Amino acid sequence: MVTIEDAQVKSVFSTEHGWGVSVFETYTPKGGQERRDYFTLWFREHPGVGEGDVVSASGFLSKRVRKVERDGQEPFWVADVSVRGARLIGHVAAAKPDPEPWEQAGASF
Repeated sequence: MVTIEDAQVKSVFSTEHGWGVSVFETYTPKGGQERRDYFTLWFREHPGVGEGDVVSASGFLSKRVRKVERDGQEPFWVADVSVRGARLIGHVAAAKPDPEPWEQAGASF
């Protein structure tokens, strides 16, 4: 089991096998620049999260290595890191800005 803590949701998508949530954790190594680690959390049902939310989840870690080839670039290897059978253990919805006056129901100008 692995736990991903305070990761920001980048996107939510559906597949034939369930729901995927792309998230990233942000950190700064000692004396370095801010970095991000990306993960995909896999759920059977929609987890009720959205882009910009902050989540913590646990599940089973898996990795898949694949070669990426882009036109005009040298091929490179990436590791797709997933948390399968994910279970939310924390969720903070993204702050939504106050609507502009003309966006409020019943407003007339």
